[in-house]
Amino acid sequence: MKRYVRLLISVFCLAFLVYVPGAQDSSAGQADEPTEDLTTVAARQEALAALLTSARELEQANELLKAAQLLNRAGHLQLRLNLPDNALLTFGESLKLAEQVSDPTAKVDALNGTGAAYVYVGKYKNAIPLLEEAITIARQNNYLAGRAEALLCLSEAQNFTDHALALATAQDALAL
Repeated sequence: MKRYVRLLISVFCLAFLVYVPGAQDSSAGQADEPTEDLTTVAARQEALAALLTSARELEQANELLKAAQLLNRAGHLQLRLNLPDNALLTFGESLKLAEQVSDPTAKVDALNGTGAAYVYVGKYKNAIPLLEEAITIARQNNYLAGRAEALLCLSEAQNFTDHALALATAQDALAL
C-alpha cells in the first residue's frame, strides 16, 4: 500500500507540474537528474544568488510582494540544492513579506514552501499545520494551484503516519 501511495503522489506531482498553468515556470530548471553535473549545480547556485540579491533590492525599494515571490522561488531552489535549513529561513522571510502586504496567494506559496521544507527534513508534524493553513487560505481565495500543491505536500507528510489518509488527501488534490 505504501508503494502505491508514493507512486500515486509522484504521478499527481508530475501531473500538477504539467497541467497547472504557471507551475512549469516556478519549477523550470529544477528537475532531478541522476546525471546532474557540476555545471548544473553551479548554474543553480548562481541563479540562487541572483534571486536573493534581486529580492533584497526589491524589498529595499518597498516592492514587498515581488520580493516575497522571489524569496519563494529562492527557497524552492535551496531545496533543490539540498539546503533545507536555508530554505526554511528564506520561506520564513517570504511569509513575513506576504503577511505585510496581505497577499493570500503569496502567503499560501510561502506556507507551502515551508511545509515542503519540513517534509524534506522529515519534520512532518511541523509541516502538517502549515499545509492545512495553506489549504484553508487557498480555498477561501479560490487559489487552485496553491491548494493542489498544499494537498500533495500534505499527502506526502501524512504518508509516514497514515497511508489511507494520505491517499484520500492525494485524491482530493486530483479532484481539483
